Amino acid sequence: MVSTPIYNPTFLENVVAFCLLGLGQKSKDIPQLNRAIQGLYPPGSTIKPMVALAGLEQGIITSHSKTYCPGFFKLPNVARKFNGWKRSGHGVINVKDSIAQSCDVFFYDLADKIGINGLHDSLEYFNFGKITGIDIPGERGGILPSRAWKKINKGKPWYRGETLITGIGQGFMTASPLQLAVATAALANKGMIIQPKLLKRVRTSDGSIKNTDKILQKQIPIKDIHNWEYVIEGMRRTIYAPKGTGRKLNKDLKYTLAGKTGTAQVFSLGADEQYIAANLDERLRDHALFTGFAPIKNPKIAIAVIVENAGSGSSEAAPLAKEVLDLYFEKQAKH
Repeated sequence: MVSTPIYNPTFLENVVAFCLLGLGQKSKDIPQLNRAIQGLYPPGSTIKPMVALAGLEQGIITSHSKTYCPGFFKLPNVARKFNGWKRSGHGVINVKDSIAQSCDVFFYDLADKIGINGLHDSLEYFNFGKITGIDIPGERGGILPSRAWKKINKGKPWYRGETLITGIGQGFMTASPLQLAVATAALANKGMIIQPKLLKRVRTSDGSIKNTDKILQKQIPIKDIHNWEYVIEGMRRTIYAPKGTGRKLNKDLKYTLAGKTGTAQVFSLGADEQYIAANLDERLRDHALFTGFAPIKNPKIAIAVIVENAGSGSSEAAPLAKEVLDLYFEKQAKH
């Protein structure tokens, strides 16, 4: 669990430290914020596997369902276009390849069919909107939006277009990196929400050592295990398929990897506006995300990486994740 930037804790050993910490608190970089558990970001495309699973489990789509992507999506009788990241479109695409190629239009259409109530309930299974319960203080839970949430917090009704952008992890939805890692682990282990822990063991008063137990918070209900396998196959194709958004990671991989890249907008663009990072202040640029787990069979590790204002998840967050995973498996091999 890593959060940067960070301040040097040895500063707190003297009176001057309070002045230095005060300066840190005024810093725009907020070094005292533990981003792993307190940083809340739009999860972007990293929730597409969970949305696909919702559609499959609810019977709204099947593994053979296809959507035509011309590069944008329009609701009936609504002038606004909801643009996909690939303006030329993905053409006819199925659920597995929509995950691998991160097709926004497939998920706009699917989210509209599921509806915000079904979307909220399905994502809630993965613990979005709630803290993970990690054994250190200060964790924040993020937002899983719903009609009721918007009415209470914004005083406005829910609009159909907001369901579409929720389906690609934008809009009001936010999550911490740890929440994304826990949700990704639940995909990998097919439905188990595990409470993360830092404490490994306890020495009792009589001198004996007791390991802390793994806590299973809940088991997500499963209607058809094949649906989970379809989604995991989509995440595998993200890394190994010729058009997978994470295909650059598969070079020299010594373990099998399933993943999902993501790019999350910091602000909304109009239908006719074009995102040009070079023209924006750095703090307005997109966040880069990557989630994944390895190996694909009998997975051992799940990971979530968010790089603030770095742009593309495939080029910025994914390589960092690979470095961490490489090191993990190197250490495993030595044992």
